[in-house]
Amino acid sequence: MKVKLFLSLLLALTVWTSFGQTEGSGDNTSECAGFNSFLDGNLDSLMYYATSISPSGLIQFDLTKSAELPSIEALYPLLGVEGGSSFTLVKTTPSRLNADLNHYKYQQYHHGLKVVGGGHTVSALTNEPGDPCAVAYMLAPNIYSGINVGTNPSILSSQLGVILQPEGAVQSELAIALNLEGNCGYKLVWEAVYEKNGPKQSWVDAQTGTVLKTIDTYAHNIAPTVNYGQQDLDDTFEGGVHSLVSGDGNVSTAPGSPTSVAAFGTLVIPTNNDPDPDAPWTAAQAAPGVYQCHFVTTSVLPALSNADIDFESVQVAFDNTFIDNARSFNDGDVGTTMAFLRFGQTAAGNRPVATHDVAGHELCHAYLFDYISYGNIGTRTLHEAICDMVGTYGESDVQGFTDWGMGDDDAAVQAIDTDRDLENPNFNCWDAVTQALTNQYPRGGPLRRWFFLMTEGDATTGIDGLGLDKAMTIVLEAVNYLDNTDDVDEFAEATVGATYSHYGPCSDEAEVVRAAWAEVCITIPNVDCNFSIVGPQSVCEEDDQLTMFISGGAGSTADYVWYFPYGWTVPGSSGNSYYGPVLNVTDLPKYNWYPQHFTITVKLLGAGGPDKKKNVKLTDCLGDDPTCEEYNGLQGGGGNDDRSAASNQAGLNDRTTANEIVNVKIFDITGRLLFEGSVDELSRKRISYPGILVFAYFDGFNNFVRAEKMTITR
Repeated sequence: MKVKLFLSLLLALTVWTSFGQTEGSGDNTSECAGFNSFLDGNLDSLMYYATSISPSGLIQFDLTKSAELPSIEALYPLLGVEGGSSFTLVKTTPSRLNADLNHYKYQQYHHGLKVVGGGHTVSALTNEPGDPCAVAYMLAPNIYSGINVGTNPSILSSQLGVILQPEGAVQSELAIALNLEGNCGYKLVWEAVYEKNGPKQSWVDAQTGTVLKTIDTYAHNIAPTVNYGQQDLDDTFEGGVHSLVSGDGNVSTAPGSPTSVAAFGTLVIPTNNDPDPDAPWTAAQAAPGVYQCHFVTTSVLPALSNADIDFESVQVAFDNTFIDNARSFNDGDVGTTMAFLRFGQTAAGNRPVATHDVAGHELCHAYLFDYISYGNIGTRTLHEAICDMVGTYGESDVQGFTDWGMGDDDAAVQAIDTDRDLENPNFNCWDAVTQALTNQYPRGGPLRRWFFLMTEGDATTGIDGLGLDKAMTIVLEAVNYLDNTDDVDEFAEATVGATYSHYGPCSDEAEVVRAAWAEVCITIPNVDCNFSIVGPQSVCEEDDQLTMFISGGAGSTADYVWYFPYGWTVPGSSGNSYYGPVLNVTDLPKYNWYPQHFTITVKLLGAGGPDKKKNVKLTDCLGDDPTCEEYNGLQGGGGNDDRSAASNQAGLNDRTTANEIVNVKIFDITGRLLFEGSVDELSRKRISYPGILVFAYFDGFNNFVRAEKMTITR
């Protein structure tokens, strides 16, 4: 068996999936010259800090190099950020797969006005954004430049009621938008939210009062469906014509019998020429089965997008000659995902084989075709079982609760195949009998049961469920490691590998994944993760030494990593870390005051779960050293940071000595490192670089103290 697990790939996947939710306009704005214009220039300076820069601008940082940056703002000139633009933190989201990572989303403003779609997201380890010692992990920029519009509107917000004719009040914000007219030009607009036959959002030219764009934020035209009654469809109304095309243009539905991708291009999309924008769809334009296919597909797509299953376009057909079946194609290009869905009709009752979970299932096939084929019993088993998981996930988002029977919204659809109950499949053990089956549906029963157990848990066996979102994340992460030779055993290893890499083998998630596999007759070896740190809680600074060791766990055979303060002498250590079961500190530095408090951290390498920590107090047992209060009283406060540029360099050495600053790094405004060394070395150099520089100061143990900007003149 093989599981293709590479840590660098896993880290890259974490980044790409954290920035899959980035807001987009769907109008090819990314092709405009004003969007991420830095990509058209020389990227050498940025690449100094990066391991990769994607075609869309996603930057994966070299963590060692990014630690040199005083802040992300130091990169703004390299990203094409122009004068007058600023950025405001609007949302912080923890990573779903990296507990040490947070995603910080910033909105771009230009001269105080919101730039629609502009901003960036920073993924940083541990520290808050803006902290000069924060370690940047990833940057997803949507930087708008070349903004050439005035900021004074001719149309006032009070006039929007007359222009939009809302049913109530209008909430509006003056903003700057790119490409609303499809010409890559900037416009000063009023971004307005209001009610008019349902929620609407419009962008109104703030100089002329022209409504440039309007979207429905919820309601759509009503149409009859077979299973779900009258429903508001995600359709379009343009030029006086209604079309069975979603508002974003990505989903279109038509009747027909396409048997290939090319045949979908010949289908005729239903239209309605009623000039009333709120005119309902009727049987005169299409059969209810057509409307139902469109309704269930557009309903589950947002849930799948939340799981990072996205499609550039989806073409849907309702084929009443395709009996007791539904089928999915994709375009065969792994660089794009275009889905083609053919929903049939039941032999019993002539019902459309199109429920929410079936739609999610068929969309999943189109997604999986980019990873594994449908060419053998192993991959067919994986296809059908994984897509039942995805279909269940999509349906639960739409209906607000989870049920585990596929097609259960319609008894005739559910009766087509009775081997699709994820909670109670006919075969729930991956034994020789199940493996010998030649029908992929019952053969995948153990996978379905495993997913149910991982999600919901089982009180009788002591399994605590992870919930549907996390379970789905683990499944989709494992898909990345599959190929066309794999079967259930390889998928089990892939899920374990993905869980260990992201959560650790000692994590609650890993325990649940292992236990759920064990319940379906696939045994994953357990990992012994129990250990503790043994050592003193208080040490006399005069003793000048300290010893701690690991108790329990896997003992000396495990890979333990100790993290201790800079400046401590530990034979065999690298920086402030040491590998081994025993930490032996042979020399402690002299501190300015006592007591000093420290936290020692131990990780079991690759194990995940909570780190083991132990607090240590370093005490002046003889009482011959100052306390913190005494020391700071003797120092008499700090220096004055508000000196003129002319005196900055002359007074640098005096000020840093008083505040125990020993080392300094100097960056130019583009983030390039110009100098690194001690303050004494700097005092012997003359800085001839004109312009704004950023100084980052560190103490003798290389701990960050503070940063400041200075303007250097010749």
